[in-house]
Amino acid sequence: MLAYSTVSQLGYMFVAMGAGAYVAGLFHLMTHAFFKALLFLGSGSVIHALHHEQDLRNMGGLKNQMKVTWITFLIGSLAISGIPPFSGFFSKDLILEKSYTYGALFYGLGIVTALLTAFYMFRMTYLAFYGESRVSSHKAEHLHESPLVMTVPLVILSIGAAVAGFLEVPHFLFGGANILTRYFDPVFAPITTISEMIINGSEDAHETGATIELILVAVSVAVAISGIFIARTIFLTGKRLPEAEESHTGVKRIFSQKYYIDEFYRNFIVDPIVLLGKFLADHVERNFLDLILRGTGRFAVAISLVLRRIQTGIVVDYAILIVLGTVVILSFFLMRGL
Repeated sequence: MLAYSTVSQLGYMFVAMGAGAYVAGLFHLMTHAFFKALLFLGSGSVIHALHHEQDLRNMGGLKNQMKVTWITFLIGSLAISGIPPFSGFFSKDLILEKSYTYGALFYGLGIVTALLTAFYMFRMTYLAFYGESRVSSHKAEHLHESPLVMTVPLVILSIGAAVAGFLEVPHFLFGGANILTRYFDPVFAPITTISEMIINGSEDAHETGATIELILVAVSVAVAISGIFIARTIFLTGKRLPEAEESHTGVKRIFSQKYYIDEFYRNFIVDPIVLLGKFLADHVERNFLDLILRGTGRFAVAISLVLRRIQTGIVVDYAILIVLGTVVILSFFLMRGL
């Protein structure tokens, strides 16, 4: 889940770069490094405490025994969901604001992604740390918080996930604290100027004033909170557990199979390349390339067998060859001179 979430967040960064918001893309790269590393290490802490258990259906109620992991993981989930004042709120909303200048399509995709991000992250959080414990009795006996070597990095990363966003505060808040923008200005200012000229020349482009910016932020936060609320309603209040993948049908099966993208790659890209490789190995390489290589080697051996006969070890034979060689060379130059 977290690995695919990384792909999703990389999508935000590509949207920022496509919109000419290079600082926003790098800003999200930085904040994402904090909260995604925090989430991965938090997951590792849970897996360690549960003796390598990775099925969310076999967790629940861990916040009572793993308070540090729970609090830090919650901070990471809030940050990636874009809830203020955590870092993901500032970087993600800056990207959404910049994408809005290109029209509704890219902004709409970003908003839908924000909803899904908040939903699946708090689905994970609620199933792991809240509700009734579904941990087996054997594992529950040994359940405890992870050692300091694991929890201290969680605390450090949670601080970054909580406060790193203040490096680039929106304009409607105290006029903005554009620390990163000023830092990267010597690098990106010329490129940004060209990008702004292109955007301003587009019929779909429009500026975002303070009021529009505030509305965009409000929509983004509302969408994120909605995703959290939906996850809470389904998996915490409703106590619903994820179904086994084998029982999925219809749209659920499409989602669980990741839109069958892996199957598409395997059937239409990987398998044809493998078949082509087998054909080249069995026919082209074996019947053609190997024949050329073996033929070249055999030809060299045959030539060497002929040439080795002149190596008799007798000085007279070598003298005769020298005389013959000299005669041939002189004859050649004399004929050219004629």
